[in-house]
Amino acid sequence: YCGVPRDLSELDDIRKLACGFKIYPDDYEKLPSLASRLAEDLLVIHPEDPEVIRRERLRAGASPSLESHSRIRPKSAELKAIDGILSLMRGKPAKLHFTHLTTRESILKVVSAKLRGTRVTCDATLHHALLTSREVGRLGGIAKVNPPLREKEDVEAVLRAMRWGIVDAIASDHAPHLLEEKLRKNYDEVPPGFPGLEIYLPLLLTQILERSLPLSALDLYSRKPAKLLGLSKGLISLGADGDLVIVEVGAERRIDASRLASKAKYSPFDGWPVKAYVKKVFIRGVLALDGESVLIKEGFGKHVRGSQG
Repeated sequence: YCGVPRDLSELDDIRKLACGFKIYPDDYEKLPSLASRLAEDLLVIHPEDPEVIRRERLRAGASPSLESHSRIRPKSAELKAIDGILSLMRGKPAKLHFTHLTTRESILKVVSAKLRGTRVTCDATLHHALLTSREVGRLGGIAKVNPPLREKEDVEAVLRAMRWGIVDAIASDHAPHLLEEKLRKNYDEVPPGFPGLEIYLPLLLTQILERSLPLSALDLYSRKPAKLLGLSKGLISLGADGDLVIVEVGAERRIDASRLASKAKYSPFDGWPVKAYVKKVFIRGVLALDGESVLIKEGFGKHVRGSQG
């Protein structure tokens, strides 16, 4: 999907190329206008109330520590944003999707709205289901992400929501900043986020093998997100794209972030044991990855437009 342009007259041209639109806090005021113009396009909401964050950032002082990140962007910012947007969009012809939810209360608010007939879905990430805010104290800026990692009770609640299929998708929130950016000491200069694409499937399959998640959780990372975005992917079916991943399950390995293909050679999951790993990847029926060897050339990728809109 795409961000919202400053000039809304550009929307019609952009929507011909995008699967949906990402709405960040600074764009919340545009939502009513977007709802009428993009009634069949997915509006993906980053739910953190900007006023709460501004207030807490001022309260943290001139040089906050990285450990203060979850206090600067508290759970209340997420909850207030969800409440405000659901209220603002009540009765509007829009498809809302709240992304990377981090708390039990947030997920329940979306579920309640869905039961009332609101066109709304949500996703969560594995890092919010497996890592607590203590990782920031251990790893510093490497573990800084928006929304922040939470306390144990919220981490467990997000994992339960995945286990029970309450969330509609599992997202990676892949953000491959350079390592030198993440190692900065100044709180405001450390960009939020970390790479996720290469390690998420091994992590997810390991949770399934260890029975923390059911096999159906794979649906949340394949078929269901594809369906939300209107893509012919995520399933083996006549007419679907020939995109397949072959995995090997067995001997335990450890995630080695230094070997990632991404420019971002780090991860808060570095050193984590996994019991499944990717052996081959087929894209449109073509073998693209064999072991660690990438077999396709730059430019092999193809623009994919969702069927919505």
